[in-house]
Amino acid sequence: MTGQRLSIVAHKKTLAPDRPSPSLYRQPTLVDDFEFIHIETIRDRAQRHDWVIEPHRHSNLFQMIVLIDGEIEANIDGDTHFVGGPHAILIPPLTIHGFKLDINSEGYVFTLADAYLRSLLPARWMRECYGLIDMANIIELNTDQESEQYPLLLKNLIQEQQCKEFGRSLIVESYIRILFAKLGRHQDTIKQAIGMHDTQVDIYYRYRDLINKNYKEHWTLNQYAAALFVTEKQLNEICKRMLNQTAHQLIQGRQTMEARRLLLYTLSTIEQISYELGFQDPAYFSRFFKKQCGQPPSQFRNQYKKE
Repeated sequence: MTGQRLSIVAHKKTLAPDRPSPSLYRQPTLVDDFEFIHIETIRDRAQRHDWVIEPHRHSNLFQMIVLIDGEIEANIDGDTHFVGGPHAILIPPLTIHGFKLDINSEGYVFTLADAYLRSLLPARWMRECYGLIDMANIIELNTDQESEQYPLLLKNLIQEQQCKEFGRSLIVESYIRILFAKLGRHQDTIKQAIGMHDTQVDIYYRYRDLINKNYKEHWTLNQYAAALFVTEKQLNEICKRMLNQTAHQLIQGRQTMEARRLLLYTLSTIEQISYELGFQDPAYFSRFFKKQCGQPPSQFRNQYKKE
């Protein structure tokens, strides 16, 4: 199925730097250019690092890996997925990600400034396809046509990037819009598969956005529903149809994901993490985490330090 997340099969065993980097992986040059774009083949990127990209994150860059052939072990926010070509892996800013690549892997790594990307996409696309660039996604390129079109678009982007002729910027931006317009078709497929109206999907993604902004404030479900001008029952029904989860489970999932990030990728104490996540009682936070993950936070952290 297009847009489907792959099964979680393992967890990354090493810790990543706490600070998000404004530069590309292991490149000292800071990226502060609003129109920053960088494209290269997976082979060129991976060979320089012995086919292993350690977990890291970018503060202001959106990244897409288009895998045409071969396999990648992708670590995304602590969860490991085995991905075979052809797939597209979408990595928004601040997402911790690392890769182990098969030496036969073929494809492209496309990185651009997140603000620049958003400025290029029309308001309608942003409204209808919000989840594609605001959450990490692994998308199957499930037709022969797609597996040929994406590499061709990126190859053309590389050529235009190297071109000094008139109209270069216009053509580059056009290719980017075409690329994400095609990705948007997967979002449409998901909507059709679950049989939801655009209005309901819009409410769902606005709810996700509100959770990202307020999960540390521990908003009640009633507060979220009121902000979206729906009832709690309506919000629950929408979330169940989208993800087969309740609206409250989405809040807990976001809190748990951030807790795991902080435990795995920072040296903060459990008490500090509990306060950062808005829990007033560290003991209550530990009980919450154990209920969500099956083990207390100290055991979770120690387990992956030892591995």
